[in-house]
Parts: sequence; C-alpha cells; structure tokens
Amino acid sequence: MKIIKLKNTIYPVNIYIILTNDWEEVNIKFNTRLTNSYDAVTFNIEGNIYVGFLLQEFKLKYIVHEVIHVVNRIFKRSSVKLNIKNDETQAYLTSWLFEEINKIIVKNI
Repeated sequence: MKIIKLKNTIYPVNIYIILTNDWEEVNIKFNTRLTNSYDAVTFNIEGNIYVGFLLQEFKLKYIVHEVIHVVNRIFKRSSVKLNIKNDETQAYLTSWLFEEINKIIVKNI
C-alpha cells in the first residue's frame, strides 16, 4: 500500500491517494470495511479526503468516478455551490484532479 499526498494549492483541503493491491491494509490503518469488490473508494477522516484505488484491474474510469466525489466534498467544505449555468469552476477542478491523480498512479504502478 502506498499513500501519496496530492499537492493541492487550489482549496484548503488535504487529499491523499491510496494505491493498493488489497484493501486489507487500508482496513487496518483506517478502520474501514472495504472488500476487493470495490475498485476504488473515497472517504473522509479527520478533515482529510482519501481516494483509494485497487490496482489489480485498474481503469481510468475509476479516477473519473472518484473525482466527482472529491469535487463535491471540496465544494461542500468550501461552501462553493454547483452552478449549472456557469460550471467552469467545477470543470477546472475536475480536470485538474483527474490529471494529478493520473500522474500519481502512472508514476507508482
């Protein structure tokens, strides 16, 4: 299991990326109950956002899926309202998170 802190200078929130081949270590460290039926997961602990990926059968769509959860958590914490008439903030943060998480995964697998 690897835990990598994402370098985030956009919003005041710590985001950690967890890369693992089995959720058991994650369950022990974070007191979670994940099974290997989960391909990826996002959870909060003590104000930090954790995004975990099971690397055995990794697909890019898992990043996209988890990024939506992360964007929503960041917006909620920062009191940013989603605006369907002007969604540039959401689009920028989504694309930035995808790119940063993808870089971390490519570098560490």
